[in-house]
Amino acid sequence: MPHELILVVDDDKDLREFTISCLEEEGFHTVYAVNGTEALKKAETPNLGLILLDLNLPDLDGEDILQKIKSVNKLLPIIVLSGKKSTSSKVLTLGLGADDYITKPYSEDELIARIKSNIKKYSYFSDISENKKSNFISFSDIKLDQRNFIVYVNNKEEKLSPRLFSLLRFFMENPGKVYNKKEIYHKVWEDGVFDDNTVTVFIRKLRGIIEVDSSKPQYLSTIWGKGYKFTP
Repeated sequence: MPHELILVVDDDKDLREFTISCLEEEGFHTVYAVNGTEALKKAETPNLGLILLDLNLPDLDGEDILQKIKSVNKLLPIIVLSGKKSTSSKVLTLGLGADDYITKPYSEDELIARIKSNIKKYSYFSDISENKKSNFISFSDIKLDQRNFIVYVNNKEEKLSPRLFSLLRFFMENPGKVYNKKEIYHKVWEDGVFDDNTVTVFIRKLRGIIEVDSSKPQYLSTIWGKGYKFTP
């Protein structure tokens, strides 16, 4: 995993240099940007493994930058760095496509652990995309293309991020079973620290893709007091 190339986007010189120092001590290579315009250009750097993105930039809105990068490459992991500690800020940012969210100030241990976890996922999905023959899982009007990370619902296609792909594949491979949020979090994403909000956000996003009416889910239902169940 060391030697991965990471783009650090932050206009705070001291924090940026601290972050870069932590990464390089761990064996990662780095490039950096101090504003949004520069970030969008450097996001096109070949062999980029991950982006650390501060949303509070001087020239462009950080949320717009996040969405623009994800519109081009949904698989590339982006970890948002933010001084906002509220749950609503985290939920909103994850909903816009961020793969993870770290609150400032952060420790070196937390930073490195989150980066390694997200790069591991990215490498896994990149390997699947390159090596796996086209392989579909289908139920009713839902068909999941495991090679290209595309779901077809009533013949309409949607490119999925790694987290959404993992979540949908998990449910489609385990139809009729009920899982609570903690079980989903650890079984699907294998992260060490359980995060209730992450599950809530991605369940909501997934319903928005596969359900005709997400307020009255047909496939991904809530079993009150127990968890969620996928019913083909």
